Order: sequence, then C-alpha cells, then structure tokens
Amino acid sequence: MNQSIDEDLMRSNLRETLALTKDRKFYVNEVEVAASSVDILLIMSWNGEPEALVNVSPPVAKGLAKNILKAIASLEQKLGQKVYDLEELEGEILSNTLES
Repeated sequence: MNQSIDEDLMRSNLRETLALTKDRKFYVNEVEVAASSVDILLIMSWNGEPEALVNVSPPVAKGLAKNILKAIASLEQKLGQKVYDLEELEGEILSNTLES
C-alpha cells in the first residue's frame, strides 16, 4: 500500500472516529499495561477510576507502541521541546523542590 492511500485511509478513519458518540470517546490520564496468555491489555483510567479496557494482539500492541513514539517525536518537533514521561516529570518536580 502506498503512502498516499495510507494517509487517505487514516484521514477517513479519523473523521469516523471524531464522529463517534460521546459515550464511545474517552480521555484518560493513566494507562496500565498487562499481558494475558494471548493478548496485551490496556487498562485506561481517569484519576484512578477505570474508564476502558482494550484488548489487543501482540502485533497490534507493538505497532501501537511504534506509532505512539512516532507521534510524540512529531509533536516534539512541532513544539520545539521535549515531551516528558511521568517519571521524568516527577524527577523534574523533585529536583526543583530540592533546589528551592
């Protein structure tokens, strides 16, 4: 599949996703990852309260991880700054607190 077709499909999927009803859209600020014998489980929560459970096959999970890292790299390039993960943010907060 060439890139133009991939981009067209992605735009189409994005339009369909944005049109989903509110009860099918989630904002989460925590994601736990677990593995069963055959699936990868994404446990998505909002302020400690579970919102959704997503089961994906290992190949899909691996592709998702790559796509997320690619999207973050693109965002960092657009913003001109690093996007910190939670451990890095906690370290920054702790070091700033210790310096004060």
